[in-house]
Amino acid sequence: MAWVIVLAVILGMLFIILWLPLELEIDSQKDVYRAAWSRIIDFRMIPDEKGLNWFFRVFNKKINISNTPQKSAPEQTKPAPKKRSPFPTRLIWSMLKNLPRAFRIKRFRINWDTGDFIRNAHLYPLFYLWSNRRMQLGINFMGQQEVAIFVQTRLFSLAQAFLRAYFSYKFK
Repeated sequence: MAWVIVLAVILGMLFIILWLPLELEIDSQKDVYRAAWSRIIDFRMIPDEKGLNWFFRVFNKKINISNTPQKSAPEQTKPAPKKRSPFPTRLIWSMLKNLPRAFRIKRFRINWDTGDFIRNAHLYPLFYLWSNRRMQLGINFMGQQEVAIFVQTRLFSLAQAFLRAYFSYKFK
């Protein structure tokens, strides 16, 4: 009976790990650059006048890693002979075709100024027509360049894309 409970707990933890979302957020207007695995692990970069501040968070413990000492450049050595890739090229191409299905774009916003008034005037109606609820494209005439993107995926979806590519390669 105890092994059933242990097995159920392990399977439950595995299910949670595979189902929790991986997130990538880039927002140049708010200066948010973040990669996270749900609320468990969070990696954040915040630019300021001194440079870049790097923050790492595991559960609720925040760690500032921007003050770490810089390592000296390693000495250059002779490059090792090229080894053959463990994955065939056809498998890699199949995986690259399946991979975009695993990602969900939750927010995509571009507000751009090309610096050329005429080009902005030509792009304005195109961006207006291409915009929709999920993809907000805009041209401004004030010299602002803003990009915001929020992409989400799950380990389950990545594994599914890989397995789909692998089995379609093996059984062709």
